[in-house]
Amino acid sequence: MSISPLVTPLVVSVTPTMPIRQAARWMKSRRVGCVAVVEGEEPVGLVTDRDIALACGVHGVSPEEPVSRLTTHEPVTVLESVPLPEAIATMARTGVRRLMVTDASGRLAGLLSADDLIPLLGEELSALGETVRSYRPTPL
Repeated sequence: MSISPLVTPLVVSVTPTMPIRQAARWMKSRRVGCVAVVEGEEPVGLVTDRDIALACGVHGVSPEEPVSRLTTHEPVTVLESVPLPEAIATMARTGVRRLMVTDASGRLAGLLSADDLIPLLGEELSALGETVRSYRPTPL
């Protein structure tokens, strides 16, 4: 199974030059916990509400600074065609909870978060439980 059906396609995106304060307001008004930072249609990073809280609240970064100050310079991306186990392995290997998903031309297609996977994994565990419960050993 590819990750394509699991990807959240409606991603709130901002430019690298947008002030942190404005990005935070967008996040609040759109009720999202992160925004994609894009140049044109290509992803250059993610900024989360946690990134903003720590930068501005703890480290003294001015909310008038551009969001590019908070983004990683090499975002973790995967193609929308990758199999689900590969996407999960990428999350585990890189230690991220959100993957930026791109199409074959490198444009942002959406996001895949660990939270998106929880219902699916729950279904898989439930199916496994049913299999175990219905197991009938063959008599010797």
